[in-house]
Amino acid sequence: MTMFRLLTLAFASMVCATEHKDNPIRKVVTMLQKMQATVEEEAKTELALFEKFMCYCKTSGGDLDAGVKEGENKIEALTAALKSAKEKKRTNCSRLEGTSD
Repeated sequence: MTMFRLLTLAFASMVCATEHKDNPIRKVVTMLQKMQATVEEEAKTELALFEKFMCYCKTSGGDLDAGVKEGENKIEALTAALKSAKEKKRTNCSRLEGTSD
């Protein structure tokens, strides 16, 4: 009798496990749980990247400002050099025209 009960119990647990495994609602719940775990992992990764980016923004602001000021100064210097070169070209062209006569 005890053996029969054990066999019945084992068979019943196999049937429950099979029903539990093939149940469409269980499949959806399992899928949602996996999705939730994936989203939580992605959130941790994105948070770490965000914090790294924010740290970069806070620490590199001075470097960027210095680079912008240096670029503006370079633009002014190149503009002045260009004006000087254009004036020198005009002078040389006028001298060249005067000597060809």
